[in-house]
Amino acid sequence: MKATTSAQIMAACLRGLRLFWSDIADIINVLKVDIHHQESFMTEVASSNFISSKIDITASIAMSSKLAYQLTRLSR
Repeated sequence: MKATTSAQIMAACLRGLRLFWSDIADIINVLKVDIHHQESFMTEVASSNFISSKIDITASIAMSSKLAYQLTRLSR
């Protein structure tokens, strides 16, 4: 029997199925892997958001500088 969520474990217990230690070890290993994948994903997303915010700021400054330069040239 394989159960990967607490709801599945509870449902299995309510139906009278027994969990063996090997089942519990497998469940714990699956949860550890899922948690690691989630943490990796969150780290990647946080890093992407940080980088994109820096790019947006840099692009904004560059566009402002170009606009100011063009306005200065037009005013002469």
